[in-house]
Amino acid sequence: TADNLVVVFAGNVKEDLAIAFSEKFFGSLDGSKKREFPAFTEFGDKRVHLQTKKTEQSHIVLGVPGVSSQHEDHFAHKILSIILGGSMSSRMFLNIREARGLCYYISTETDNYMDAGALTTRAGVDQSRLVEAIEAIKHEYLTCAKDGITEEELQRAKDYFKGKMILSLEDSEECAHYYGRQELLYPKTRDVDEYFAEIDSVTKERVDALAAKLLRPENLRLVVIGPEDDKAKLEKLLI
Repeated sequence: TADNLVVVFAGNVKEDLAIAFSEKFFGSLDGSKKREFPAFTEFGDKRVHLQTKKTEQSHIVLGVPGVSSQHEDHFAHKILSIILGGSMSSRMFLNIREARGLCYYISTETDNYMDAGALTTRAGVDQSRLVEAIEAIKHEYLTCAKDGITEEELQRAKDYFKGKMILSLEDSEECAHYYGRQELLYPKTRDVDEYFAEIDSVTKERVDALAAKLLRPENLRLVVIGPEDDKAKLEKLLI
């Protein structure tokens, strides 16, 4: 409906042409939206999801409930995920993949919705080293919660975050998505400088506090797809 729509143009398009296209293709839309989706309220209690199937390697996701895109710690949430496993200089990559050869791939990322979020690490591991890999990821989480991050890690994560964003915005579609998503969903639309200022404002103390809050054994959730068939064994690994 017209009151629930944002049209975005990015690229070599002048304002008069953008307005003309908008009127031509969307000008006939009218009415008003009839419903709102109920807000998310709480995460489920299920700790382990196991899908037993014949695969060459086991695919795992170990994570915790996180914060929403509107939360005051949204940018600290992003920085924390980068430090843990968002780049080739991250803890997961260096300590688990490079130093111990436990996985074929590993990465940590966030999911940020309007009313909920998650921080997760996904990895592909040999079935014979499944338990070892899960314990290693858990160890990195708990170590970060206990000891925090370093100033060097913080600055490196900020630089990576901003550099990746600059590169992505060279693509017109990504540029449209960046501004359109904010205009449609967020209370404020930030330009790139404002977005970077939010990234730069994240402090070590804030990331440490968030890590201590989120990366706790009782918050852990695990998904495993592979030959494993002992769910009880996996549940014990999260205690």
